[in-house]
Amino acid sequence: MPVFGKSLFETVLDGMETEGEAEDDEPVVLRPRVGSAFVADTSFRDADDGRPLGALYEAFAEPSLSEPSVPSTPAPPDWLDRLSERDVADDLGLRPGMDRADIRARRRAFARENHPDRVHEDFRAAATARMTIANRLVEAALSP
Repeated sequence: MPVFGKSLFETVLDGMETEGEAEDDEPVVLRPRVGSAFVADTSFRDADDGRPLGALYEAFAEPSLSEPSVPSTPAPPDWLDRLSERDVADDLGLRPGMDRADIRARRRAFARENHPDRVHEDFRAAATARMTIANRLVEAALSP
């Protein structure tokens, strides 16, 4: 399809020729560069007070991560010695005549404090035993 009496190809070629001419006529813009006078002195010499620069670095350095800190075992939970079915039932607080919503709310509250994923790994076996007993008691209370 001709544009102004020329084909599209001829129009593109004309445009490319005029762009090339315009680039030659544009002035060259020089941008300032940062000279070496602005670079900090990196020579290794002693500080003004006589200490080597390495000592200054060590004074402000972060503590070394090479020594792993041993996590201490937290204090045992209060319920650690309460693993019998009677103890768990008392802690769960189920009473005869409770409706289903109250029983489920008690289960959630009990799990927030006793679930194995929420305690230190040293106490997970006891927490698993407590949750197993509690779930069995709740299921018995929910069944007709």
